[in-house]
Amino acid sequence: MKSFPLKVAAIYLAIALLWINISDALLEKYFSSKLINQIQSIKGSAFVVFTAVVLFFVLAHYNTVIKQKQSDYLKLFSENPNPMWVYDVETHGFLLANNMAIEKYGYSLEQFKKMKIGDLAPDKEPSEEVLSFLKTAALKKQSDSGIWVHQSKNKETFYMHVYSHSTVFEDRQARIVVGIDVTEKMEMERDLEASEKKLNALINSSDDIIWLIDKTGNIITANGAFKTKIKQLIGFDLYEPFTINVHQLPASGFTRNWLSYYNRSLQGEHLRVEEEFSNRTTSQKEYFEIIVTPIVLDDGELLGVGCFARNISVRKENENMIKQQVTTLKEIAWMQSHELRKPLANIMGLADLLKKQPQETPPDNQLFVYMEESCNELDSIVKKVVQYSSTIDSTQPSN
Repeated sequence: MKSFPLKVAAIYLAIALLWINISDALLEKYFSSKLINQIQSIKGSAFVVFTAVVLFFVLAHYNTVIKQKQSDYLKLFSENPNPMWVYDVETHGFLLANNMAIEKYGYSLEQFKKMKIGDLAPDKEPSEEVLSFLKTAALKKQSDSGIWVHQSKNKETFYMHVYSHSTVFEDRQARIVVGIDVTEKMEMERDLEASEKKLNALINSSDDIIWLIDKTGNIITANGAFKTKIKQLIGFDLYEPFTINVHQLPASGFTRNWLSYYNRSLQGEHLRVEEEFSNRTTSQKEYFEIIVTPIVLDDGELLGVGCFARNISVRKENENMIKQQVTTLKEIAWMQSHELRKPLANIMGLADLLKKQPQETPPDNQLFVYMEESCNELDSIVKKVVQYSSTIDSTQPSN
């Protein structure tokens, strides 16, 4: 389009030069000098009329093209699905607003033209931040102005991501602005952030050890219990944001089987194992139940591995106590079924012998001796059972 006037001028110059030179040569060749002056005047007038007609149609066509372009550009502006406006760089007043801006903000075009940029803010007054930003943006050809809070005529507030670029409008230095409503996106991000905070609070409030690694072994997230236990068990400090791979953790009893568990879980296996560790801080043994499970997104993509470890030391202690109690009860049962029956059978047999003796016959003192020995033996065994029973009472499982 820029070369079109140049082409028209070049064509006009070429035609004019050809017409002048050729027509003058023909006149000198075929006409007398007396007639040449008359014909020159006619020829000049005809050329002027001809070129005037040609220029009229050329300029008319060019004007039509310009108007069509202007109409197309204005249509793109006015019918753009996003709010758009043009403002004066010096006064910050609105010069033009499109249909979507009128609909979104509730102001008519006439009302817009009486307003300034600051009137779109909830406080209706441009802050120092806004004025400083407008001054900086005016120096740039294009600008991503970021996200701003705007307010409509009916006091509805929303978030607009604003972009602008410099232009000239009605002989004024201006900027044309397009705003994209990102309110829904911002609300979703806020909800997501709130959910993440609640989830993090829940996870970090848990005594269970929770951590998540990606497919390459990088620790994506972990709760406070995980960081504390890593420090206690292997003497390693973890800081957020996590930039460490599980392969970099020092080898210890706590981590000796982890890589095997991770690899198996990455193949789709769900694991539940128990491990015994030595606490470096307390020098005591601790028992953990560890669950390692693959984390799969809704679309089937494997995100990584989720790991949960719970301290089951109290449970293991209770289990060991129960085992001891069972062993003791078995010993008591064995004493009752074997050792206790022997003296009891002796006493019963001696009593039977005493019953069978004739009444006039003096009692056999030796039988009483045997009975006393059996009673003493029975008493000893009963005391032993009571002693074992007291052992059971002192080893009751913890709640």
